[in-house]
Amino acid sequence: PSAPSSRRPPKICATGGGSPRPPSIVGTDGQPLDLRLIQVQLAFRHGARTPVEDAGARADGCRWLARDTDKTELLQRCGRVTLYPPGSSEGLDPAVVFREFEPTPWNPVRELPGGAVPGRLTDVGLAQAVALGADLRERYVDSTANSTLGTATSKLLPREWSLAKHLVETRSTCVERTVYSAQGVLAGLFPSAAADSTLDARIELNGTHHDEFMVSTVAVRVLVSHCPRRRAYQLGRSTQLACGISSVA
Repeated sequence: PSAPSSRRPPKICATGGGSPRPPSIVGTDGQPLDLRLIQVQLAFRHGARTPVEDAGARADGCRWLARDTDKTELLQRCGRVTLYPPGSSEGLDPAVVFREFEPTPWNPVRELPGGAVPGRLTDVGLAQAVALGADLRERYVDSTANSTLGTATSKLLPREWSLAKHLVETRSTCVERTVYSAQGVLAGLFPSAAADSTLDARIELNGTHHDEFMVSTVAVRVLVSHCPRRRAYQLGRSTQLACGISSVA
């Protein structure tokens, strides 16, 4: 929300209990301020996935089955998304992009004990993403608004995807588990559009299959080199990890 002109900052009073809701914003006199929520930036990780490698599972008999990552039925109720690589105007179908598993430095093995593909979003993970989207809908979507102008000041989006789609921008790494998690969150945000297959979202990709971080390692190095506090934290964290490894060894 935009800040009022005042010497003292406004107070934000969060409501308690149940799903998260937008906080009420009051002035120093305790009275509500006439402010409007104008933007939300949300970052989240993927839902539950299969392990990215065996890690000795064969010794204890643990198995991951191919059906654990079969999300076909649930995805049919999550609308449709199209992927756009950086600088490209040609959309890609995620079902085609992720049809074949391509090992990467982060996912080095082709198959887990039991036959499951490593690092893939499970059906449980997709359901978790949909549930997150439903919570976000309660917080940010005005279920009574038929237009963006009619949205309540404490909400952000109108009730229908057709009215809100131009206000929503989605970005993801080019990784199966993150793309389908993003699709699940959008389906939870606009369940009616997902159910009748009118949810047609655009997801901007940050790179290739080898880029598993939204911020590249090069950018991280630049950040560390130009930020003394970040550099000190990184050095301290590395020392802690080294001590921990030494003590275990």
